[in-house]
Formats: sequence, structure tokens, C-alpha cells
Amino acid sequence: MRKYNRLKYVIILFSILIHGVNAYAAKDDSESKFGRAAFRQLPEDIQIRIIDEATLARRECSKSRNYSGHYSCDCVKEEFINIRTIHGPEINWQSLTQDARNRCVSPDSISKYYRTSCIVTENRKIINADAYCQCFGDKMATKFVKRPAFSSDFLSLLHKESYKACGYNKYQRIK
Repeated sequence: MRKYNRLKYVIILFSILIHGVNAYAAKDDSESKFGRAAFRQLPEDIQIRIIDEATLARRECSKSRNYSGHYSCDCVKEEFINIRTIHGPEINWQSLTQDARNRCVSPDSISKYYRTSCIVTENRKIINADAYCQCFGDKMATKFVKRPAFSSDFLSLLHKESYKACGYNKYQRIK
């Protein structure tokens, strides 16, 4: 039965490609438009399965302070639906979710996440924590957007680079 569903899914997507949607002018938005149009043409049971998976990806994002501090979780759900629709059931859930997150990096969320974290940890250690922490949050966002690799080693490197770029030493309290 599962093989039949995959075959049905592939046939539907293939027919959409041949007959349906005139997309793929530019990679960025056209893939999303194509994904949405293709999704609407899938059978209801497959749509429900994809929505359930996408909802789980959004829930995972929202529950994690780290993920929700770096990504737009609503966008993750939408991109998950687009990617699953276009590439089918063969891509594993973890890879697909990471792909969706990488398309949904949120500079505003990142800046706010690191600014807030900085104020909590540095407020008593430095002068003018607001200015320093705003700079720190903005630098972290700028650097992460350029390469959204979510690993502790990479984030630690960005942290050090942002720390230096904002001139932490000039904000230190003299003891």
C-alpha cells in the first residue's frame, strides 16, 4: 500500500510539472509558488499527512528557545510544506526540517534573542549595556544570516566575532 501511495504521489507531481504550474522563473519565490500550487492539487489524505508533519516541525521550532530565537517558526511550517510537496516523501524529516529552518532565518528574532541574553548576563559587568547589547545582537544577526549553521561551535565563533566587533573592552567597568 505504501508503494502505491508513493507512486500516486510521484505521478501527481509529474503531471503537475507537465501540465500545470508555469513556475521556476527565479529560484527564491517561484519554488514557494510552485509548492503551494502543487500542494493544492495533491489528494486530501496526502495534504493532511504533509500538514501534520509541517505542524510538528513548527511545534519543535516554537518549543525551543534557541530555534525560535533564530527562525520564524510559522515560516518553517510553510517552507516544510513547500519542500515536502516538491521533493516528496523520500527526504527524511530531520533534513527537511533543517532545510525549512535555513529558509526562515529571522534577523529580527536573532537580534532580539542575543540582545536580551546579553543584557541579562552583562548588565552589571559593563557600562551602557543597552548600547553594547544592541550592537552585539545586531552583529550576531548579520553574521548568522550570512551562514545559518546552527551548531554550538559555529555559534560560539559568531559570539566571539560579535564580541570583538562591538568593542566589549571599551564598555567594561573599571574595577
